[in-house]
Amino acid sequence: MNDQLLEALTALKAVKDADAAKTNPPALVVALPVPTYTHESLVNYIIENPGTTPELISAHFGQPKRWFLTILATDSFQLALDGKRHLIADPTITATMEERFRALSLHSLDVLSRKLDSKEVSDLLVLKASEIGVKALGMGNVAPAVPALAPAGNVDTLAERLVAALEKQRRNVRAPVTFENSAQSVVEVDSGS
Repeated sequence: MNDQLLEALTALKAVKDADAAKTNPPALVVALPVPTYTHESLVNYIIENPGTTPELISAHFGQPKRWFLTILATDSFQLALDGKRHLIADPTITATMEERFRALSLHSLDVLSRKLDSKEVSDLLVLKASEIGVKALGMGNVAPAVPALAPAGNVDTLAERLVAALEKQRRNVRAPVTFENSAQSVVEVDSGS
């Protein structure tokens, strides 16, 4: 009896599935063509879609988010962006690397200030913050020795100093060493006989 019940349930399920397929046809998956990428097409897409996000931009070109961030950092994209930078309101897209690092530094300083204001700030954090601040201000570093510059003078004075230096060098050169009356005997050869 269990076999008959199982067959009946299977047949019932098959009929139910067939009815469900008729009333709820499977969703059609349509692959949209991915636009061809150029720096200009990316700039134009950003201008045409104000308020877009890096995720949406990347998806539009069929790429992951890190792709857009990599493209954004390239010099060639920044060059393509330069002519139309004023048309884009989003500073996270138009900011140069220097501007981004400056903004990152300001944000880091703000977070650090809030942490330093808390009641339970560690001594290590305070010391590290002061060290970073001192370095950023250019203080606390041993200044490299500046070579002494020769006093300014005219060409005649310079020429006189050069001649004096050459004469001093000539006087310091040792006379060549000669070996006279050494233990070795010199044999004279008579070439005329």
